[in-house]
Amino acid sequence: MKKRISTTSLISVVLALVSALPVLAQRDLAPQFAEAADTNAKPRSLADSLPESWQGVPGLTSLIVPAAAFVDDGPLPESSHFSFASGDLSGDATANGCSMAPVTLPVGAGVSLLRAWVTDDDAVEDISVQLRKLDTVTGSAAQMGNVFSLGTPGEAPITDDTIQDPIISLHDSIYLTTCVDSPDLSIHSAIIFYALEPS
Repeated sequence: MKKRISTTSLISVVLALVSALPVLAQRDLAPQFAEAADTNAKPRSLADSLPESWQGVPGLTSLIVPAAAFVDDGPLPESSHFSFASGDLSGDATANGCSMAPVTLPVGAGVSLLRAWVTDDDAVEDISVQLRKLDTVTGSAAQMGNVFSLGTPGEAPITDDTIQDPIISLHDSIYLTTCVDSPDLSIHSAIIFYALEPS
């Protein structure tokens, strides 16, 4: 004869299991929370690569402009090329391969630093990248920052922290310009560091 389990006993077992669930959940999730807390305690950002004087600036953020964003300026459209494999813009045999790229920054941003990652393996020619501002009301354009490779061999970052007229206004149009005058010159990306004025 089969032994029956009373309804009261069954309910007691179910209640015991339900009451144990929070304890089990805490036991399983505790290591995950500890790991997350440790990860959050060690944030990493592009600002970590800045000079020490710029690290820790409140609200500092960055905008990366890849080489793929640059387009030819028109006169010599075959004087530069973009590599799908390496993601950089290099010069060809024809000199003066100049290009420009749009830059979108929020109104009120204060630009702190311009940095470009370039390769300069040319003993004669250098590569430079300019950050420019166009006042769409007056039509006047001005250079905000400029970085030069100065014959530094290999891939390296070049930096300008002497930004002119750094605050972005409602009627400003911002853009980058560069010229890769040799097959041994290339630009990989440009990074613009900026901070917003506290509201």
